[in-house]
Amino acid sequence: GAQRQALEAELYDWSSRNWSLPVWHDGSQVGALSAGTLTLSVATSGRDYAAGRSALLLAGEQFYSMQIQTVGAGTLTLVSPLLSSWPAGTMV
Repeated sequence: GAQRQALEAELYDWSSRNWSLPVWHDGSQVGALSAGTLTLSVATSGRDYAAGRSALLLAGEQFYSMQIQTVGAGTLTLVSPLLSSWPAGTMV
């Protein structure tokens, strides 16, 4: 119904652009994040994170795509700081 129509509109609008899809088995929950945060504490070992790639924040129906600058042992450093705060339990 309405959700299918919304997806079709998104596919039409973004058909020639890059898409980001979450890699569910790589996901980790994080604590609350403040606007301006540049480094995220997440499990990185054995995960598909890499510098120059994107990562997604997901909380309910809210999402935010961010570019990874560096991957460390248990940290992701972002190219740009977060623009808004995110609640505890947000998935990365």
